[in-house]
Order: sequence, then C-alpha cells, then structure tokens
Amino acid sequence: MKTLFIDTNLFLQCKSFDDIDWSLISTEDNLLLLISRPVQEEIDNLKQSGNGRRAKRARKANSFIRKILLSQNSLMLIKERPTRVTVGFSPPVILQKEFPCILDFTYPDDRIIAEALMYRDNNQDSDVAILTHDTNPLLTAMNCNLPYIAIPDQWLLPSENDERDKKIFEQERIINELKSHLPELVFSASSIDDEEIDKLTLELDRYEELSEDEISDLILEAKSHTPKKTIEDGVTIKLPVMTEEINPSKEELEHYKNKQYPKWLADAENFLRTLPSKLEAKKRCFGINISLSNIGAVPAENVVLELKSHASFFMASRKNEDDRDKKPQKINFPKRPPQPTSRVVFKGMREPIAKFAKIITQTTMPVRSDDYLSLANNINAELFKQKKHDRNAFYWKSGESLSTIGGVLSLECDEFKHKMGNKVFRLKIHFPIGEPPSKSFIKCIVSAKNLRSPIEFIIPISIKFTDRDTFAIARQFIRDS
Repeated sequence: MKTLFIDTNLFLQCKSFDDIDWSLISTEDNLLLLISRPVQEEIDNLKQSGNGRRAKRARKANSFIRKILLSQNSLMLIKERPTRVTVGFSPPVILQKEFPCILDFTYPDDRIIAEALMYRDNNQDSDVAILTHDTNPLLTAMNCNLPYIAIPDQWLLPSENDERDKKIFEQERIINELKSHLPELVFSASSIDDEEIDKLTLELDRYEELSEDEISDLILEAKSHTPKKTIEDGVTIKLPVMTEEINPSKEELEHYKNKQYPKWLADAENFLRTLPSKLEAKKRCFGINISLSNIGAVPAENVVLELKSHASFFMASRKNEDDRDKKPQKINFPKRPPQPTSRVVFKGMREPIAKFAKIITQTTMPVRSDDYLSLANNINAELFKQKKHDRNAFYWKSGESLSTIGGVLSLECDEFKHKMGNKVFRLKIHFPIGEPPSKSFIKCIVSAKNLRSPIEFIIPISIKFTDRDTFAIARQFIRDS
C-alpha cells in the first residue's frame, strides 16, 4: 500500500475524490491518503474568508474532514475500484528528531514534509510520498530525499472567475448592452481595382528643366525639319489638261515668313521650357476608394463624414470627373506651319467657286420662335429640376465635391442604415506641380448624433520618385511631330 501526504490544493483546486482517476499517479491497488495537521489548520482558516471559490471549497473540505473524523477509526473508504482509496489523518507526532536545516516550520508546506518524514521513520515498511501541485513543496521534498508526486493537470478544476473577474465581466456585459443600442461605423480603403489596402504607395516621375544650351540644340533640330523657305522661282510644273496653277500671293509669303514661322519658333521654345511641368502633370492624379459601413445594431443618425487631405495635395470626387481628368490631354510638339505653295484648279472655275463660297457664308438657317421657347423650357427643366431627398444617401456638404490643397471634403447623411454593406466613396487625389513630400496621408473622420465619439481612420501615403531624361523625351517629340 502506498501512503500519500496530501497538500491543501487537492481539496481546493481539484475535482471531487470520487471523480479523480487515481491510476494517473500510481499503479498500486491500495492508496492511503493522510491529512496532516497543517492542512487541517489551513482549511479551517480559509473557510472563514468570505464567499469566494477558495472559501466555498474550504467549507466543503471541512465538512468532508468532519465525516472522516466521525467514521470508524477515523478512516473513510472513498473509492473501491479500480484503485482502493482510503482517507484518514496522519497520527499525532512530536517533532523530536533532527530535521534537515532547509525546513522552516513557520511554513505549512515544510511542516507537512516534516510530518511525512516522521511517519516514514516510525513506519519503516511504508511507501511514503507527498502529493501536491505546488512547486515549492515538491522541491523541498526532493532536497529532503522524500518521494513526491505532482498532482496531474487532469485533476484540476476549470478556472473560475473571482470577484474582480466577475466585476469585469459585468462591466463588459453592460458595455455590450449599450453597444446593442448604438451604431458601429467601420472604415476601410481599397485601390481603384477594389483591392483592399492599408496604405497607398504612389510612383511619380521627375523631369529636370532643360538648360539653355539644350533648348538651343533642340530648336536647331526642329528648324532642320521645318526650314524657312518658300517656293522657288523658275520651277516648271507639268499640269493636267484643263487646269491652271495659282501661285501664293505676296501677302501669303510675307505672312508665313514674318508671322507664322517666328510664332512657331516661339511656341516651340515655350513648349521646351514648360515640358517638365507638362510631363509631370500627366501622372499627378491617382484614385482611391474609401468605404464606410455600419456593423452596429441601429442606424447612425445625422452622420457627418470629413475627408481631410494633407497639405501637399487636393481631393475630388471621381464621380464628377470630366474627360480631361480621366484621360489627360496628349502632349504634342507645336504644329509646324504649312509652307505657302501653288494650287492647281480647273480652268474657268476660279470665279464660280468664289461666288459659291460667298453665298454659303452669308446664308443662315431660319429658326421659329416656338422652337426657341421649347428649347429654353427643356434647358430650364434640367437646370431647376429638384431631386427627391433620400435620407439614407450621402450628400456633399454645401454642394462642394472638390477640396483645396490641404482642405476638407464633407458629406452628410440623415440616417446611415446598419447591416447594409459598404458605402464606397470614389476619390481622386491630385498633387500640384512641384516635388511633394515623400510621405503624406488622408484622414477620415465620421461622427453621428448617436455615436459616442467620432471615429478616425488614417490612410498613409508613401511616394516613390523616378528621374526621367527630359532632353531625350523632347527630342522624340520633335522627331514625331
């Protein structure tokens, strides 16, 4: 038979003795569990310590100990099979022998070990060990050469909330109850391809201004493609039958030499000087989608949404973009002026063609007054037609859907419904010409009448720069023109 001196935690932290699988600690058929004096004293002290779990378990253990005390020989059989388990009290001992110096009898755990050592000395044939879940008595028993067994985790009761945990649980319950009567607004962001993002990474091209020497070289190359010359005298042209040649007039020649050609050169020079800003402007506009959803239990009332841009860019609604915003205008080198050349016409047709052109230019199409009235009514109907107000829709505050640099876009909604999916705001951000900072952000703030506090959402923006060869690009523009 194996004799185990049990620690207090077997009563306070473990399942009922009937529910414990004793085979986890011993293969013996018979186990004797002895309750020492320090364990009895600790249980007596704990049973008076309020209504917490430890106190309740201590009172239950005290009742169990009393039943043992009233049993025959102060022994109680608590389990018959598969392992026979008996519980009793350790016999009274007088601590007369010398104990290891590491034992301090002011500690209950050390006194339990001392009683186990005395019991082993008085019962030489007994297989004695200590049974505990605490590390300190296990270590002390090992240092005193006393066998020990650690209580298996399978025996432990599930954790139970103490009074502090119960208060926290109650506070969380109240908060959740309050939340059940409030909206819960959540932001998210995505790219124009509807891929969710937590930051926006942009790539901007940089173009250096052309030097004076580079501009001069490019102007010379442009001149070589468009020489300042007109038709040469003495050139004989073979004309078709019944046609005649009309040479350009002196005025046409003078206009080309003194106005058209110099103006083209000036336009070409201005184009080259402003080319870096033109090139950068093509890639200064980017799109982003900001989504807002209400995952709460009730609609949000009197919602105000503010979209704040950083001081380096401005924002606008992509819904109101015009074609120029969607497709930036193509950059072209100034068109070369056409050189005056002779024209070939049919003989005898010069005067009739001139007269017909004069008639056409002086002819107007009559329009009836009632047509004007109908057209005006249609225009007025479109301009002043009032759309029915939708209390669940977002409207631009003050009708403005374009912010200034570092400004704010504001939207309002009377009632933002819950559990209705995302409301997506499609925006474009535009960086003016110049070098913006490498880092920026968009700040989104939403507030509502029945929202406890405003919700903020920040989208970081990082900018990467790539340097381009302005001279090579300008030369290609000239060759393509």
